[in-house]
Amino acid sequence: DSETTVWRLVRTIFRLNEQPAQVNYIWLTPRLAELTLSDLEGGLYSLLEQRNENIESYQDIITAELPTEDDCAILKISAGEPLLVKTRRGYNDRGQLVEFGVARHLASCYQYIVENSR
Repeated sequence: DSETTVWRLVRTIFRLNEQPAQVNYIWLTPRLAELTLSDLEGGLYSLLEQRNENIESYQDIITAELPTEDDCAILKISAGEPLLVKTRRGYNDRGQLVEFGVARHLASCYQYIVENSR
């Protein structure tokens, strides 16, 4: 509804050469109530655990896309440079959505590896 506050974080990850390589757009459940930057100093997942919203399961969807205008500005790339995009839905142990995130990675800096064992 239009009265619900949903928290949105934007985080940029840099490579060792200090070039931006990834930008994350993360929306968090309003159940977290008020948030400040100091709340996140210990890390997002630590905060979620403290507030009984730790991620117990998630779904990732991986796609290849061209960057948006915002991506180009943040990552300092041209509009033609492909991105590896991971869209994640993270759920708590009660099956409630806790986070929705879109991580946009420079394709030249990342690979996605899936491993499975029984």
